[in-house]
Formats: sequence, C-alpha cells, structure tokens
Amino acid sequence: MKRLIVISMAVLLLGGCATQRDLDTLKFQVDTLQSRLNMNENKLNEKEKVIDQSLKQQGELLNKYSELQNELFSLRGSIDDLSASAGLTPGGGGESRIALLEKDVQSLKDAIQGRRPAGAGLQKSLFDAGMEKFRTGLFAEAMQDFKTYLGQNPDPALAGDAYFYMGESLFALTRYDDAILSYDTVVKKYKDSAKVAEALYKEGLSFVKMGDRETGELIWQQLIKDHPDSEAAGKAKEGMKNPGAGKG
Repeated sequence: MKRLIVISMAVLLLGGCATQRDLDTLKFQVDTLQSRLNMNENKLNEKEKVIDQSLKQQGELLNKYSELQNELFSLRGSIDDLSASAGLTPGGGGESRIALLEKDVQSLKDAIQGRRPAGAGLQKSLFDAGMEKFRTGLFAEAMQDFKTYLGQNPDPALAGDAYFYMGESLFALTRYDDAILSYDTVVKKYKDSAKVAEALYKEGLSFVKMGDRETGELIWQQLIKDHPDSEAAGKAKEGMKNPGAGKG
C-alpha cells in the first residue's frame, strides 16, 4: 500500500500541475488506503494468533504422549524383570496400570493425529486437494485447504502458488480485500514466483472491483513497467484502455 501511495504522489508532482484540490484528494486516498491496510493487518494478526494457539496445543499433546510412552515402557520393563526373577506370571496390579496407560496413550495418539503438521507428502496432497477443489469451483473449501497448507511450514517452492490460488479463491468469492492481501504477499514475499505478474494484475483488478479504479490502474502501470512482455501486462493495458475489459 505504501508503494502505491508513493507512486500516486509521484504522478501528481511530476505532472507539475498539482492543485490544492488534487492534494486534498490524494490525502483522502492515502487516509483511506491506510485505514484499509490497518484493518487487513488486524485481520491477519487475529489469524496468526489462532495458528499459534493451535501449534502450542499440538506441542503440549506431543510432550504428554512422549511422557506416557516412556512411563509405559518403563513399567513393562519393570514387570518383566520382576516376573523373571520371582518366577511369577504377569497379571497383578501392574498389568492394570499398563492397560490404563495404553488407553491414555492411544487417546493422545488419536488427538495428535488430527493436529500434527503433515509431512512433505501429506502437505503436497493438501495443496493438490486445494487445487482440485479450486478447479471444480469449490472456492471456499479450496481457500481453506490453501490456508491450512500455508500454516504447516509449507514447501517454499509451492508457497507462492498457494498464496496466489488462495487469492484466486477469495477473488471468486468476491472477498476482494482479503484477495488483495494474498496477491500482495506473492508480489512482495515470493518475487521469483512465476505468479508475480498475474498476482499484480489481479491485485489491481480487485481494487477496480471494489470501486477504486485509480489505485487499480496505478498497480497495472507498475505491472506494465516491471513485466512488460507478460500476458498479465497485456490484460492490464486492455483494462486501462477499455474500463469494461477487466476480467479474472
């Protein structure tokens, strides 16, 4: 957003004909964009708190699971040693304790199974599941899959794509302000991603859809400057020439 504000000021100042009305208009736009940025940052912070809490609970479960397993193994070893030295047949109170521990361990294992971050293979499957849902028009479900994937220490090679398609899902759901955040993450955090140019185009289009064509076209101008030969730049040029041509 700050990048857009600087671009807007440069456009007016370089034009050499900025009036007080122009400056007042720009100030209003700056204040509006800043308010929108603050609102979206607050949303993002809330989401991060939820993820942090989930990871903390998961860690506590894993620690408890490990403790119970160690206690179980220790008890089994003690009973085996006592039985061997005394010539006894297992079946006393120690066995009951083991049965209870085994039940606790299994319960924790079941709980952890639903919270544990997926391994690389399972993560990839989650990304693929999101893509399949996106292709079939299940945008809300796809968005949730991408969000979950990104919360599980994702593969850097796929993270940019995941943010992009989460943005695409949000765009399809007409949640343009949230889509802008996802597209902007691709542009700023994954600059080597093949999706950067298209993310810039869709970020601009999201502003247009929200009724802020001026900001949208500023983003398109930046896209055309930075990625002049891209297909996305061609769509941006068409959208600027023909206001009705902007499309997803």
